[in-house]
Amino acid sequence: MNQRQIQGPEASGIRYRGAGKERRNQFKAGLRRARWALIALMLLLALAACQSRQPAAELVPAAFGDAEKQAFTDSMKAAELKTLYVPQQIAKDDKLNQVQTSGVDKTMTLTFLKMELIESPRELKPAGEAGEAKEVKLATGTARWMEDGGKPTLYTKMGDTYIALRSLDGSLAERDIEAIAATLAPLQ
Repeated sequence: MNQRQIQGPEASGIRYRGAGKERRNQFKAGLRRARWALIALMLLLALAACQSRQPAAELVPAAFGDAEKQAFTDSMKAAELKTLYVPQQIAKDDKLNQVQTSGVDKTMTLTFLKMELIESPRELKPAGEAGEAKEVKLATGTARWMEDGGKPTLYTKMGDTYIALRSLDGSLAERDIEAIAATLAPLQ
């Protein structure tokens, strides 16, 4: 069989046997397909980055009634929390839905329509494999994003209270959760 080395700009050090021109054309076609696949991948990554930058949710002052504040106080005692931190601002269409306490693991959960706020005197950690943590700076201190049950969750500590905050339905972006976490203040 005839064996020769390709010379010129398309030379890659690969030796072609036999029908050199046909092999060369197949090689060039493969390179074109790979180039287009790379361009498509780059476009998909750029699109995903743009979509992750959802417009920020409009935040409004949070208002809690006397009955809700009494539920907070009762639940604080059951969870053995010295200080309860509540958001001073929440998403425009959000409101408090439920207050739960677990005396076993000493947690208090404030469930809103769009988010969940968990507080405990003990350190809060993701239930399963957490993966890599992404640290962020908030006006109130340092926090870290970790996956918990497939949902991005923001973990932080304020005073002697450990806090976890996350979007329930994905309608709040990470920056929205961070903005809400920055407004957390002790219950008055």
